[in-house]
Amino acid sequence: MNLNLTNFASRTGTAVALPLKVKLDNPLLGGSCYLGSSAQPVAPQLTTGTTNPPAPGKPISGNAGKFAFQGCGSIIAISGVSLVDNAFSAPGAAGCGGLLALLIDPSVDLIAGLPAAAGNNTAILNTEFKAAPSRIVKTEPTLPEIGRCEKLATKTGGA
Repeated sequence: MNLNLTNFASRTGTAVALPLKVKLDNPLLGGSCYLGSSAQPVAPQLTTGTTNPPAPGKPISGNAGKFAFQGCGSIIAISGVSLVDNAFSAPGAAGCGGLLALLIDPSVDLIAGLPAAAGNNTAILNTEFKAAPSRIVKTEPTLPEIGRCEKLATKTGGA
């Protein structure tokens, strides 16, 4: 992920570049069914401004959110952030169905409308951010093991 704070605050250009390799998780599709890859990811260029997608897309707008200071001014909190993009393309599915990928990949593509050209996809990330200097961030102790069972000694005889 690449973050451009100037573009984020000015609501122009790409604020967050978010390359994705999307796993399609379904027992019938197997464990290696993806949209995009490490070499060629799905690559939305998210903005807090207004998009300019090719047809048939229509412009949508993001929001840089509201800034506030917390922790006696040492923590910057940004809430109500909406990062958007609808000008990216999406590739077809790959690796679905294991040995049957030659049959399953095109079926997944047909059902999902893939591959999809730019202007036919929308990514919206609604979030909040908090930033603090490392000197004030405390480390939490590790949690005890959850769900550990221990066999108790059994009592014999009546009570």
